[in-house]
Amino acid sequence: MLNKTKVLAVVAALALPGAGYGSGVGYSVVPLTDGTFEVLIPAERDPSETWCAAGDHALRYLDAARTSRVFLVRGVGPSTTTAGRNAVTFSLDQPADVVPVRGIFDPSNLFLTLRREGASLSVSHTQNLCPPNTRP
Repeated sequence: MLNKTKVLAVVAALALPGAGYGSGVGYSVVPLTDGTFEVLIPAERDPSETWCAAGDHALRYLDAARTSRVFLVRGVGPSTTTAGRNAVTFSLDQPADVVPVRGIFDPSNLFLTLRREGASLSVSHTQNLCPPNTRP
């Protein structure tokens, strides 16, 4: 049986541009009208948790297979939906105007990237980046 609260939250998020919901790691996710979605990130952002939130959204709300890829469409920058917040935009579809990048590591600092547009991970890999008590 579907959880009424979860269904209502998704319907509200899809009906109201700029409305969102919390991911399993506490990040807000806002679906956009073009099939992409923003993960709003706190000032003390953790790239692994940002990717986790993107994968959580893909798995729980877009019914993505664990083998599906999550693409970074727009790197860290001002949110297009929430004033005063930074966000990263993701998609399950490889954007036509973004060159795919092999891997997600930023070679300048060897950490997960939130800036390299075209970077991608499988949904399964994003879930491995989640803290253990938040994995779906």
